[in-house]
Amino acid sequence: LISNKAVNPADVRFFVGYAGWGAGQLEKELKEKSWIIAPASRPIVLSASSEKLWGAVLKNMGNEYAFLSNYPENPSMN
Repeated sequence: LISNKAVNPADVRFFVGYAGWGAGQLEKELKEKSWIIAPASRPIVLSASSEKLWGAVLKNMGNEYAFLSNYPENPSMN
């Protein structure tokens, strides 16, 4: 799509990695509220740098989550 000019390269972002769960594990973690879930926001996902994406999403979720955006990647470095 990029080669055919059907999509602008600035509108594409890849996230590469691996995550795996055992049977029922993710459902259990969601029930325990171990995950912070946010609706997708095209402007944030495509405009924030990779390093600032998590903080931008948290700030967009409001005061309840905004304070988490300042936590260091490694809390022991705080």
